[in-house]
Amino acid sequence: MHRYSKSGNRRLHGALMIQRAAWLGFVWPLLIVACDHHHPTQPLPTTKLAFIVQPTNTFAGATLTPPILVSVKDVAGVIVPTFTGDVTIALGTNPGGGTLSGTRTVAASGGIATFPDLSIDAGGNGYTFVASAMGVGAATSSAFNAVRLANCVTDCWTVKAPMPTVRSGFAVGAANGMVYTIGGSTGTVEAYDPNTNTWTTKAPMPNALSGARVGVVNGVLYVVGGYPAGEYSVPTGTVQAYDPATNTWTTKQPNPNPRGLFGVGVVNGIIYAVGGLIGPYGPVTGAVEAYDPVSNTWTAKAPLPTPRYEAAVGVVNGVLYAVGGQGSGSGDPTVVEAYDPISDTWVSKAPLPTARSELDVGVVNGVIYAVGGDTTATTGTSMVNTVEAYDPTTNTWTTKAPMPTPRHLLRIGVLNGFLYAIGGQYKIPVGHIYPGGDTGANEAYHP
Repeated sequence: MHRYSKSGNRRLHGALMIQRAAWLGFVWPLLIVACDHHHPTQPLPTTKLAFIVQPTNTFAGATLTPPILVSVKDVAGVIVPTFTGDVTIALGTNPGGGTLSGTRTVAASGGIATFPDLSIDAGGNGYTFVASAMGVGAATSSAFNAVRLANCVTDCWTVKAPMPTVRSGFAVGAANGMVYTIGGSTGTVEAYDPNTNTWTTKAPMPNALSGARVGVVNGVLYVVGGYPAGEYSVPTGTVQAYDPATNTWTTKQPNPNPRGLFGVGVVNGIIYAVGGLIGPYGPVTGAVEAYDPVSNTWTAKAPLPTPRYEAAVGVVNGVLYAVGGQGSGSGDPTVVEAYDPISDTWVSKAPLPTARSELDVGVVNGVIYAVGGDTTATTGTSMVNTVEAYDPTTNTWTTKAPMPTPRHLLRIGVLNGFLYAIGGQYKIPVGHIYPGGDTGANEAYHP
């Protein structure tokens, strides 16, 4: 039988205490981890938002261009392409007490959220945006200004209600006090009433077309040619007539020379189709045909001397003026040529001062206003807000007040002495295709 002394017992007790302490030192962190597992704390964000396209100075009520882009980046500043959550933009600093309109919450794609149609309704200096997303650090934009348009009397612009269905490739015609936007990427038809500054939806096109053009005769809108909606393939010669009085469509005799991206003018009830593209991307043609709605027939006319597409056509005193456009290769975007239907002949006129394509024109009081467009037609790198006026009586051009929103592929409707510049694109295209970057902007010019 062994005996233990008191001192030995004390040594044993001390050793046991040390072992217990060591054991608790191991277990206690495990208990803490287990508790944290059941009661998690919110981790600090490992990602953050960043404005990769900042807002720039704008007009109050105008769509901000280029579109605002917000990315999600990791701690190294690299975009996180797997992030597809919602990103929301709100006003931060609000010096003018403005209201932010447009699509304010967007799902990110490839880690980037694109905001295509933001606008602020009040003027002010030093606005900022704040971008936020769940679980991601917020970001504040650089400061920018919104300029309020003064009371507009002459040679000035006002911002109107935007086109509801934002799209490209549509056509425009004005009749019975309304401006109609027709087709494009869909067969949608919408009518704008300047008196109420409102839009209404109308009967859609039977065959949706993009790149078509409209001629108006006796209050009926004749939609000519173009491409099947949503694609640039083989153009069609289809003619579809829309009667606003009955909100109905009828099919007419097709153009025997199908094409798209041409110009249209109306003289004495006859619709003239001028130039364009025979295929999806060419060849370019100078063909001209005349459509008579009464006889429902087409007749070939003297061709455009300088073949081109996306030329804009205006009519003054029975003469058609083909302005700008894009020819083969580098093209001749300053060319202006006038067609006299009586003599079936063309003559050259003073060139467009600012070389551009994909513009449109409107005529008020015998003056042709060339609006917007693209000054680098083959690459689409410079959308402009330039406005220049041509007076056929003096064969001269003058510069006018610029359009608030720079864009190309816009369409002009004219009512009661005002030009309505509707839609278009402000994003740089990729090759010959124009994905995204569409705007519903609607701005009125007072000559």
